[in-house]
Amino acid sequence: MWDYLILLTVAAAGLWGGQWWLIVMGGAGLCFDGLLHRWRMLRAPALDWKVASVFFVSFGNALFFSSVSYVLGRIAGLIKFFPS
Repeated sequence: MWDYLILLTVAAAGLWGGQWWLIVMGGAGLCFDGLLHRWRMLRAPALDWKVASVFFVSFGNALFFSSVSYVLGRIAGLIKFFPS
């Protein structure tokens, strides 16, 4: 549920011309939420190399989705301010 809120917040930042570092913050939030969800499902296992590798891969995915959300917000802002 937090994923949708984070993506909407990043898209809103793109819509209103927010800074680029909001993409990184959104990606970190998505990654942290996914990691907490995984830990809750697995009953807080010890941190080993598998969990660390999943963390880094999920951070890359989260950055991708966060940047797509930001770009869609920027496109929506351009369409809104320059109607055809």
